[in-house]
Amino acid sequence: MENRKINILGTEYRIEIHKVSEDSYLEENKLAGYCGEEEKLIVVADMSEEKYFTGMDEKAQEIYRKKTLRHEIMHAFLNESGLSDSSNQYGGAWAKNEEMVDWFAIQSPKIFKVYLELGIIDTPLPSIPPLQTGSFVNAGAVEALKNISEGIRKAAEIAKEAGLPNE
Repeated sequence: MENRKINILGTEYRIEIHKVSEDSYLEENKLAGYCGEEEKLIVVADMSEEKYFTGMDEKAQEIYRKKTLRHEIMHAFLNESGLSDSSNQYGGAWAKNEEMVDWFAIQSPKIFKVYLELGIIDTPLPSIPPLQTGSFVNAGAVEALKNISEGIRKAAEIAKEAGLPNE
């Protein structure tokens, strides 16, 4: 993957591939990637360095690179939406926090759009044809994501009006 820029909720982030041997933060913390909130930078390790990624063939490196990039992009979305600033203040189970569940339901179409643009979704989404790595998102895929998002919102509204528990 080449270095590039992406839009995260209206903020431009750079995505860079760094050799672990040349990035002290990756090396010292034994990381495969990181998201610099202040720098608006997502770094993913060059996984071809055998010393740091032993026994990984090219396919395994690609799978792990995509997984790492998705993870770091999620950090960027949490940072830009303001949720990272107060994430230590919730006193209950994170997965039961309705605000967080709502956030994922509302923001996921935007997150999936970025994943699709980067070609880092391996499992085809319903009604969305799989993309080749590095291909551009077609209008049908974006429309399908909008339809999925709208369906989720409508179902949540109907459930709320019917007095069903919001879980």
